[in-house]
Amino acid sequence: MHINKPIQILFLLLAFFTSDATYSRTTSLDSLENCLKIHPADDTVKVKLLNEIIRNIYKNDANKAYDYANKAIELADKLNFRKGKSESYYLLGTSFSYNESDKLALDYFQKALKIAEEINYKKGISNCLISCGIKYAAIGNISEATECYQRAIRMAEELNDQSMLARGLASLSVIYTGKGDYEKALEGYQKVLQILEKFENRKMRSGILNNIGEINKYQGNYPQALEFYHKTLKLNEEENEESGISLSFINIGSIYTLQGDYEKALDYEHRALKIAEKLNDKRLISNCYEEIGIVYLQTNKPEALEYFQKALIIVEKLSYQTPVLRVVSKIGDFYRARGDYNKALENYSRALKISEELSRKRTICETCIKIGGIYLLQKEYVKALAYNQKSLELANELKLMDNQKDIHYQLSEIYGATGDYKNAYLHHRRYTQINDSVYNEKNVKKIAELEYTYKFEKEKQAIELEQQKKDAVQRTILFSLIVGFVLMSLLAVYIFRSYRMKNKTNLILASQKHEIEELNEEYLVVNEELMTTNDALVEAKAMVEESEERLKLLIKNSNDILVLANEKGEQFFISDVAKSLTGYNVEDLLGTIDDVIFPEDIDIVRQHWARVMANKDVADIIQYRHKHKEKGYVWFEAVTQNFLDHPAIKSVVANIRDITERKNAEIALQEIEAAKAQLLTSEIDRINRELESNQRSMTAATLKLIQNSERDTQTIDRLMEIEKDTTPEGKQKIKTLISDNKRVSLNSNWDEFEILFEKVHFSFYEKLNTQFPNLTANERKICAFLKLNMSNKDIAQITFQSDDALKKARLRLRQKLAIGRETNLVAFLQNI
Repeated sequence: MHINKPIQILFLLLAFFTSDATYSRTTSLDSLENCLKIHPADDTVKVKLLNEIIRNIYKNDANKAYDYANKAIELADKLNFRKGKSESYYLLGTSFSYNESDKLALDYFQKALKIAEEINYKKGISNCLISCGIKYAAIGNISEATECYQRAIRMAEELNDQSMLARGLASLSVIYTGKGDYEKALEGYQKVLQILEKFENRKMRSGILNNIGEINKYQGNYPQALEFYHKTLKLNEEENEESGISLSFINIGSIYTLQGDYEKALDYEHRALKIAEKLNDKRLISNCYEEIGIVYLQTNKPEALEYFQKALIIVEKLSYQTPVLRVVSKIGDFYRARGDYNKALENYSRALKISEELSRKRTICETCIKIGGIYLLQKEYVKALAYNQKSLELANELKLMDNQKDIHYQLSEIYGATGDYKNAYLHHRRYTQINDSVYNEKNVKKIAELEYTYKFEKEKQAIELEQQKKDAVQRTILFSLIVGFVLMSLLAVYIFRSYRMKNKTNLILASQKHEIEELNEEYLVVNEELMTTNDALVEAKAMVEESEERLKLLIKNSNDILVLANEKGEQFFISDVAKSLTGYNVEDLLGTIDDVIFPEDIDIVRQHWARVMANKDVADIIQYRHKHKEKGYVWFEAVTQNFLDHPAIKSVVANIRDITERKNAEIALQEIEAAKAQLLTSEIDRINRELESNQRSMTAATLKLIQNSERDTQTIDRLMEIEKDTTPEGKQKIKTLISDNKRVSLNSNWDEFEILFEKVHFSFYEKLNTQFPNLTANERKICAFLKLNMSNKDIAQITFQSDDALKKARLRLRQKLAIGRETNLVAFLQNI
């Protein structure tokens, strides 16, 4: 059955969108990023995909890895996918570790560990523990590193995870080596090698052999150390592991430095440096500079300082305290050898400070000896004595015989120079005793070294002799075979010539028969291959037909229109559901779309197409009106993405759905909201007009109240004038008349005023009574007048009170309102 191109493209798209997200580590970065682009859902699969991209990219692009990690963490938080979040933090730590930021790396490893422990993700816990241990060791926190490794080993044993167990044991053995416990370290490395026999991990095996070589170097067994270093080098060369090759060259060069073969040492160190610079590996480069500096220091060359300073610049940027300590101390040695004691002291003092921060007692002891020696040379005997006594305490505690010898010698010199001959004698005698002991110990070590060398050379000679014997035997066997072959050839020629004529016909017939049989066999093989190929083709055809039918069924039953278009915007494939959504046959809709788009939406559609063609990385969404054969226009929403450059798709893909009902609902909602807004505006205008009217009435009532009070006051004043010239009986009647006039005037004017006041300040009385229920009616009236910001004169005139009476009334009001004199009474009432 023939499959047309649009269906093939859609089948490929379906495969992209429904594929499983279990990606292997060998997947190429481009493939992973392509999968990410066409994976639409924000799900756990996407988190795993992002993490896999980080794993493939962090060595080459740390910034991009950081961006992907933040996206993965954000999505994992949204999905509550804690395992994925832990993995993202772990990969961030790995990235920072590779890109030389140990403190940041440790921080992210700890975050990953915390989450893994909370969800009991055991494999993640053990991975994080080992990585945390490595970072703790790098910054000098050995106790924390040891605890991490031991926890990881216990968990690996519990899970029966041999690979993890090997990593844990190897890391712990490094700690034992640093502490000088070589027996435990070698025991751990042997266990790791036994585990590695069960599964192939050449890179790890290379590292273990290298570390065993290191232990042999520390023990003075240089031939054995070289043997292990060369084994490591061979493995690294077979795997083309350039960083491992560089490290092997560094270690081999260090052995030649110890043996005094400086020419060979420099050759290996420069070879290592060339590879390290090619890889831009800062750690390896700093190691190379340090080792080259040591060679030049041993040979008393000024270039030593240049290389030590280069190494120091790198390790300071990497924040590695241990190598900083080593290099600073070597720089001090350089200046001491050159007689520049001040600079030597400056560097030794810095080395001492770092040693104390890292609690490295042996290094503290050795550095104090060097500083004491400098002060002795400068004849600053008090300082020299203090540093030597401090170093002696540590040397005795750590049983460092070599250091004790040097300290006693310097102390005897100090005491001799200061006239304390008794102590000078005692320390010189102790120096002589230790020197003899150390000399004997060194002789033993030298003898052991010579014995190691002798055994190594002897074994080497034995192997060479055995090889020579094997070569001789092989040469004899080869010569015999050649002679035998020549004799057999001559015999065969003789026999052939003797029977050539006799057997000519038989040979021809046999040859023809043989050819026929060979041809027959070839035909049988070809026929069998053709049958197998035919079966495979039939099976593949059935699978393709089945997939095609399934895809057609999915497209047919979808409620969305699926469209494929070329670079000109011409539609060359439209799914069948288009007929039910537009009323047109699919054939009528193929080609350009301008005729079926609502005229006002044509520009919107063209802008959408321009965005799709300009940006191939993301989909673009648009809403527009499409012509319906019977219903006028319907609303569509299209999600479109450019796959023109995709080798299998080569088209623009659009997914279109009918949103008419949703759009009509949105329009109806907008109309309702507009009507609500109009109604609200009308109501606000009416309230504002009413308030404005009440405010005008209030102003008129206030003015009327004041005018009436003025008129009443004038009337009362006239009555009082008349009272003066009236009989006592008349005076009493006038007083009664004045009193009644005041009462009636105040009450009649107040009623109208109060009604208008409550309309304008409708909640004032309610709030005032709620907060201050003990106010009298007159006090509430005064509050109303003050609310209107009326003057004392107006209030006194309206209420027929004197200024003094009104002041007392205001004072009582302040007391009941519980406000002090510093608070403005009018402002206080305005805020109620």
